[in-house]
Amino acid sequence: TKVGGMDNRQRLANAFDTAEKKFGIEPLLDPEDVDVEKPDEKSIITYVSSLYDVFPKVKFVRFLILKLTKF
Repeated sequence: TKVGGMDNRQRLANAFDTAEKKFGIEPLLDPEDVDVEKPDEKSIITYVSSLYDVFPKVKFVRFLILKLTKF
């Protein structure tokens, strides 16, 4: 999927869909809940933690968790 012509919510939907289809990660968030000025911190951390469960050795996911916990 080409994401260049997508808006934020379309890109988020694509990312959540890809994570679910390719890695079995439940889409715990809706794009419209994330594409806001202040998304719910606990919801974001819960979703990112599910990514970490699937990719525990990926440094980027650890980086994301650290960044997102410092909103």
